[in-house]
Amino acid sequence: MSTNYYKVLGCRSDASLEEIKRRYHYLVLKCHPDKGDSSDSNGNYSFQEIDEAWKILRDPVSRKAYDEELRLRRLEEPNLIFGTFKLNELDYDSSSDTYSCFCKCGGIYRFTTHGFEQFNSYLITCEQCSLMISVELQ
Repeated sequence: MSTNYYKVLGCRSDASLEEIKRRYHYLVLKCHPDKGDSSDSNGNYSFQEIDEAWKILRDPVSRKAYDEELRLRRLEEPNLIFGTFKLNELDYDSSSDTYSCFCKCGGIYRFTTHGFEQFNSYLITCEQCSLMISVELQ
């Protein structure tokens, strides 16, 4: 998934279903190959992209899944990730059963793996800033 469906329809991610529907209908009239002038479309998106965005965002279940996928994509942007580590590269404290490492801000990444055994990796947020590390469990 590389296309942002909210941008395709020209609305915000917190837009109501009615607003999304209005934008969709407006754009369909503007860029449908049989009805409008496709050169006057929304950001040069094709009719197919507009239709695909509508199909995802109109259904509450698929919209919720899409929003979560969008959120995860934003979290994995390189500017928020301080580094990627294997579990055995981090400091381990057996008395508290926690792993940790220092952040470049001076803060600390501290976590336990309990409850996450089924995952291959996950993101840990610094206790003092918004930077994260990606930890590979395998």
